[in-house]
Amino acid sequence: MNDDLFQPTIGARPVLAVPPWRPSSIVYPAFFGGPLAVTVLGVLNARRLALGRNQQLAVAAAGLAAVVARLAWP
Repeated sequence: MNDDLFQPTIGARPVLAVPPWRPSSIVYPAFFGGPLAVTVLGVLNARRLALGRNQQLAVAAAGLAAVVARLAWP
């Protein structure tokens, strides 16, 4: 039987040298460090996850927007 239904859909993933941080581990620095700490940890975690350059820039841009919004808030 030559049916696509029986073909595997999940390919092999590369083994990460350094595992990414769990999201629950970033909560405390986010609470105490604010948006700048979250931005730094998010970009570092994106690198650990081996995300593409565009996704890393998107994380950094969202963090930068949060920092600017925090500075603009009275």
